[in-house]
Amino acid sequence: GNVKIKSWASFLALRGYAQGFQMVGTIGNTACHTNFINREDFKMGYLENILSKRKLRIGLRAGHSPNCLGAIGLRNEHYTMKTYYQYVKECFEYYGHTVIDCNSNASTERAEVYEGINKANANNVDIFISLHMNSFNGQAHGVECLVASGSRVWNIAENICKEYAKLGFYNRGVKVGNQWEMRDLNAPNIILETCFCDSEKDINIWSPCPYEKLTKA
Repeated sequence: GNVKIKSWASFLALRGYAQGFQMVGTIGNTACHTNFINREDFKMGYLENILSKRKLRIGLRAGHSPNCLGAIGLRNEHYTMKTYYQYVKECFEYYGHTVIDCNSNASTERAEVYEGINKANANNVDIFISLHMNSFNGQAHGVECLVASGSRVWNIAENICKEYAKLGFYNRGVKVGNQWEMRDLNAPNIILETCFCDSEKDINIWSPCPYEKLTKA
């Protein structure tokens, strides 16, 4: 059946948000609904200001690399996010935004992160998004976003967490991070920790059809 993509298609179909109305489009059999940031939430912010002139340049990566895997629990973080990456990329491109592939095949954490940072900076992206799954002790669960202190996209990160919470994930909220991305990316960035890959509670929400269920906000 049709898959409703809200949390990502909605996220940056920002012309619709800025005007405070709902846009609906389709990608094949995928319905893209854009209705979770209203005019009062958004006002004339960083991204809306750009969108008043042109579409966005978005740096996007699936966390880690095939040669430097991230968390492994009930799901393999990198390979799960690589699949999710394709869904996210397709939605952004449907709305006319340019997606810069910031993925890496590097074999160390620093190398794979900085390959993404360097690609994003070289292409003058407006925002950088890194897709991840968390892992801790099998008991921690929920969605959270990491941003830099004083981030210009804090409100976007908050809305992503709210949309995931509607699916049943515990909303851990937006936190200030000090990762390499926060220090060396020119553009504001969001590290999205979609859920905990070692949490049965989270994976029971994500599965058995994770991409469909995730996007039916």
